[in-house]
Amino acid sequence: MNIRQITQITKIRQIRLNAFLIIGLVGLLTVGSALAVQLYRAFGGSEEDIWWTARHRPLELEQTKGAFELLILNKSIRQHVAEGSLYVVTDETSYGPLHAGDMAVRLNGWPKAQASMLAYALVPCFLCGASVAFLLVGLLQALRPEEEAPAREEDETGERRPFP
Repeated sequence: MNIRQITQITKIRQIRLNAFLIIGLVGLLTVGSALAVQLYRAFGGSEEDIWWTARHRPLELEQTKGAFELLILNKSIRQHVAEGSLYVVTDETSYGPLHAGDMAVRLNGWPKAQASMLAYALVPCFLCGASVAFLLVGLLQALRPEEEAPAREEDETGERRPFP
């Protein structure tokens, strides 16, 4: 082995930076981190009690018509209350019909909050995809083997002719 072969073997290929590669890297780092934060907020879950209706301000049964329906024996709880078919024990010895004012409802707002967070994640998601595309194009351009320029022909006087 001669010196030339050794240097060719040990030569480390350098990546040529180009605009696509730089835009892809910067975009992936900035927009990718914003996307990661949005997705963590949406799918990280909420173990806390902050998304429920406040305990000290529960909703009345009539205020929750569009939010949920509780069925007992295939009848809604509103029908049971209107008919007076549900009873509640007030003391150990007395009971009476259940009225709508006796009930309070707390709703979980997490599904709406999660949907809102995911809607806000759409823009970073699109931009992150574009950044990955720029990065891939930049890497393909940077790792493409260098093409040697075609040799110019010399004319009779020894000067090089321009390319055709």
